[in-house]
Amino acid sequence: VCVAAESPARHVTLEGPVSLDESAVVEDLTLLASRYAGAEAGPGIAANIAKVPHISLRLKVEKVRTFGKI
Repeated sequence: VCVAAESPARHVTLEGPVSLDESAVVEDLTLLASRYAGAEAGPGIAANIAKVPHISLRLKVEKVRTFGKI
């Protein structure tokens, strides 16, 4: 996974094995929806999104690389 910004130039890269996890999709979607839409709206938004098949990716971070001021 790499996240980069242009101005000023910087990035962070996380490396490691990734596993696919279908067991906690609704919980993961709820956490994300609650973070961005609020605790009250999050569960309803997550339930609606979960109507379409999803899968969570789990990254076991083994190496971190950075460039610039992070």
